[in-house]
Amino acid sequence: LRKGVARAILEVMLMESVKRAYRSVSLETGRGAAFAPAHTLYESLGFTRCGPFGAYLEDDFSVFMTKRLHGAIE
Repeated sequence: LRKGVARAILEVMLMESVKRAYRSVSLETGRGAAFAPAHTLYESLGFTRCGPFGAYLEDDFSVFMTKRLHGAIE
């Protein structure tokens, strides 16, 4: 914990997404205090909250986030 591994993995995933010319990346994560560190990490990398996507439906247990990609990690 708190060694930067999750951030490093996400940064590699985002760089690969840019290489593949993806326009955005979206994720679903849990809700509640236990997930607050994850939400903070995602937000620090430019993710913002959004509505459900794909086959997901709104529920009391999920948080949906997305990040638009512009050719480079912001």
